[in-house]
Amino acid sequence: MGRPASPTSSNVDSTPKSKKPLLISINNNVYDVSNWIPYHPGGDVISKWEGRDATDVFTALHDQTTFKKLEAFKYKVQDHTTVIQPTSRTLRFEALRLKLQKMGLMTTNPWWYVYKSITTLSFLVFAMILVAYDYSLLGAVSLGIGFQQLGWLAHDYCHHQVFPSRKWNRIAGYFFGNIAQGYSQRWWSDRHNSHHAITNVLDSDPDIDNLPLFVWSVHDVARVPQAIKPMLRYQQYYFLFPFCPSLRLIWNLQSILFVKSLRSHPNVVYRKYANPEQITLILHWVWYFTLLYFASNKLLFFLISQGLPGFGIAIIVFFNHYACHHFKDTTEDFDFLELQLRTTRDMEPGLITDWICGGLNYQIEHHLFPTAPRHSLSAISKIIKKFCEEENLPYQSADFVTGVGYLLQQLGTVSDTLDKIKAHEQ
Repeated sequence: MGRPASPTSSNVDSTPKSKKPLLISINNNVYDVSNWIPYHPGGDVISKWEGRDATDVFTALHDQTTFKKLEAFKYKVQDHTTVIQPTSRTLRFEALRLKLQKMGLMTTNPWWYVYKSITTLSFLVFAMILVAYDYSLLGAVSLGIGFQQLGWLAHDYCHHQVFPSRKWNRIAGYFFGNIAQGYSQRWWSDRHNSHHAITNVLDSDPDIDNLPLFVWSVHDVARVPQAIKPMLRYQQYYFLFPFCPSLRLIWNLQSILFVKSLRSHPNVVYRKYANPEQITLILHWVWYFTLLYFASNKLLFFLISQGLPGFGIAIIVFFNHYACHHFKDTTEDFDFLELQLRTTRDMEPGLITDWICGGLNYQIEHHLFPTAPRHSLSAISKIIKKFCEEENLPYQSADFVTGVGYLLQQLGTVSDTLDKIKAHEQ
């Protein structure tokens, strides 16, 4: 079987073949993207915005070169029944985006990322040196910190925050994500694009679909299988331990299973990257198990090097969204701006917090402008707070302890619902 064609608009017939077109509006034009889904590098996330104005979400997740490809998908019938006009607030938000660009806050400082990449990788190098000198447990701690920080760094590259070329960001993602970290870039992209486009929408955002371990919304209780309801009544207790320390291994396993199935994936682009995905993931486990072989206390080395970054990633990722509002479906029709603000929470900033969280404590700013470089998020946050005040929009923020309290409270609330259902059934 030959290599599939590159997924460009020039080799995709945009003439509607299906009986029902998949229509989205962008900048007052309507596009039928039904035949583009099998070629879309970000997966089928486009379908989540069917019949809606997708200007903001499209702009947030694509660069300017992608706008040029839209012409091939323009829908033939452009009238008042198909064109969805952006609201006045959407237009003000777009003006804010242009303001940030003019201020240089959307422009990457490459030297900052040189510094960040070198210092992050140094934790891995230091771990290898410590193992070589028989300080294996200290090496495991250094490796664990490195893995946690690599999660944020690979996230920056995969969001195309660093290089102007998406190709070079993807190559860097293979190195910092697949080889150094053990997370598949393509698995991350498939999951993370949906998360950004349709945050905290049940049955759409894969990040909040954590059954059978957790159920985050009372709206989702109906999906809980009867057999696991007794376990979920205690979800607020096993969340911090043992779940959080195990998150890294869970994502590693999900990456392996995803990459294993890439050759038969329905998306042409995903199949195209099967070889580099598989090779780079193998390289990760080769160097990790080689280091583990030379460690003096292999079991403790493994548990520390995997559990420490697992907890350090999980507690921050879950802090940002899981205790915020959950939507039953997309028919509640919040625009992209308000959806992000109602489903996202910042962690109060600080020098140490900013470093530990890798900038993702500015989660609101990141969700509104995913390609904004990490070093700009602090400055952007001040502007967004003011914008939200002027527009009478929510801006959710909490310190670490309060935010974790919200998480446990949310899990407890759903657990109480399960108990009430059980009592009612009896």
